[in-house]
Amino acid sequence: MAGRPLSTATLAVLKDDVHETPALGGDVPTEPTAAAAVRVEAVLKVMGSNASMPGVQEGGCKALSKMASRSAANCEEIVSLGGLQLLIRAMAAHPTLGVQQAGCQALGSLSAHGGVSAVAIQGGVEAVIAAMDAHSDALVQTAGCGVLRIAAVSSTDCRTKVASLGGVRATLQAMRTHLNDAMVQEAGGRVLKELAAHSPANQADIASLGGIEAVLQAMEVHLAERNVQEVGCGVLRNMAGSNAVHQRTIASLNGVQVVLRAMEAHLDAPNVQWAGCWALFCVAFNNKETRHNVIVQGSIEGVIAALSAHRAVANVQEAGCFALKEFAAHDGPTREWIVALGGNEAVQRAAREHSRVPKVQTASRAALRSLMSQAAVANAAMAQRGTTRAQTAPAANTAATRRRCGPDVTSRETKVGRRFATMHALPTVWE
Repeated sequence: MAGRPLSTATLAVLKDDVHETPALGGDVPTEPTAAAAVRVEAVLKVMGSNASMPGVQEGGCKALSKMASRSAANCEEIVSLGGLQLLIRAMAAHPTLGVQQAGCQALGSLSAHGGVSAVAIQGGVEAVIAAMDAHSDALVQTAGCGVLRIAAVSSTDCRTKVASLGGVRATLQAMRTHLNDAMVQEAGGRVLKELAAHSPANQADIASLGGIEAVLQAMEVHLAERNVQEVGCGVLRNMAGSNAVHQRTIASLNGVQVVLRAMEAHLDAPNVQWAGCWALFCVAFNNKETRHNVIVQGSIEGVIAALSAHRAVANVQEAGCFALKEFAAHDGPTREWIVALGGNEAVQRAAREHSRVPKVQTASRAALRSLMSQAAVANAAMAQRGTTRAQTAPAANTAATRRRCGPDVTSRETKVGRRFATMHALPTVWE
C-alpha cells in the first residue's frame, strides 16, 4: 500500500546528507533539544506512515543515524519515541542493501551514543547479524561489526548475547570475505578482542572457528595499517593471557614474528608498541615452552626498543616492564642478555621518569626483582670501566635490597600455580 504524500519539509529531512556522519562516534555539532525532538518525531511519523516503501525507510534510517550521532539526548528521544523499533522493523521488512546499510549505521550511531543497552535488548544485535549474513557488502560488515563491538564491551550480559547469537561466526566471515579491506579487518578485530576478554568460552569459540589464524592473516596483509596491527595484538593478548593452548597455537603459527614485525614497522606508534608488548608478555606468561619461543625470536630487543622510543608514554613503560619481568623471571642466561642489552637501565629509567604513576612503579619493581640477581653482571661491567669494586654474590633478599628494588615478592606471586589475575596492574579492556 502506498504511503501518504510526503511534504517538502519532510523530504528534506529524509534526504539530508549523512555521509559525513561518523557511524560509531566522533564530535558532531549539537542542536537544541526541542528542535531535535521535532525532527525525530517528523522522521518517525513518515517512517510509520510509509512502512511498505523501502526508499522512505532507507531515508528515515539515514536521518535517524545522523541525529543519533549528534548527542545522547537525541538517542534517548529516538528510543523513547519508538524509533529503535521502527529501525529494526524496517530492516526486517526490507532486505534490500540500501535499507540494511542505513539500518546498521543507525544502530551503530545509537549504540555509540548511549543507546547500546536498548539496542541489545530490543533486537538490534539480531538485526545486525541477519544483515551481515544476507549481504557481504563491506559497509554492512563494517557497520555491523561496529555494533557488535560496542555491545560486547558494554556489559557481560551483552557480550554473552553477541557470542550466543553467532557474533564470532559473522565477524570471521566478514574478515575472510574482505581480507583486503583494512576497515573491515580493523572492525572485525575489535569485535574479537572484546569477545575474548575474560571469557574462556568465547576464546574457545574464536579459536575453534579459526580466529587466531584470521587475525594473524589480517596483520600480515595490512602491515602498513597501524590500527589493524594494534587491534590484532590486542586479540592475541586477550586470547593468550591465561590459556596455554592458545599460547602454543599463536607461537606455532609464527604469531610472535607477526607481532614483532608490527612493532618494528610502527616503532613511532605508541599504541602499537603498547599492544605489542602486552601480546608478547601474554604469549610468554607462565609457559616455559612459549616463553622460549618468544625470547629467541628477538622479543627482548623489540621491547627495549619500545621502551626507549616512548619514554614519556606510561602505558608503553608499564607493558614493556612487565614483558621484561616475564622474560627474566625464570632463566639466568636470559637475565644476563636483558642486562647486556640495556634492559635494566630501561626499567630503572621508567621508574625514575614515571615516579608518580603507580602502574609504572608496580611494573618496574616487578621487573627489577626479576633482574636483581644480575648485580654481579653490573659489577663486572663497572670493573671493566675502571671502577674498583669488591666482587659480590648475587643480591640476597635483604631489607637493603628491597629498598633498592621494591617490595619483596609475595608468596602469592612465587607459587607455581599463580594466575594472570594476580597482576593487578594489567588493563582489563582494550580501548
